[in-house]
Amino acid sequence: MQARTFRLALLLYLAPLVYLFEANILAMTGTINLPFSLVTSENSQSFAIQITLLVMQLVGLLTLAFVTKRRRLQTR
Repeated sequence: MQARTFRLALLLYLAPLVYLFEANILAMTGTINLPFSLVTSENSQSFAIQITLLVMQLVGLLTLAFVTKRRRLQTR
């Protein structure tokens, strides 16, 4: 029960990150125009935002993989 709740919380953490990452990419290419956007031109600040979102997604995915593997080992 605890692992299922934790996995659900991680998925709720990852869903907005995927949206933010995609919105950032679309704003950088000029496909959409976001209000109050920091990605007006390609510079080090927009790169830092993109890398931060990627790192946050990787942390969430690695944690999700760890929880799934630990749950499998506990059921054996």
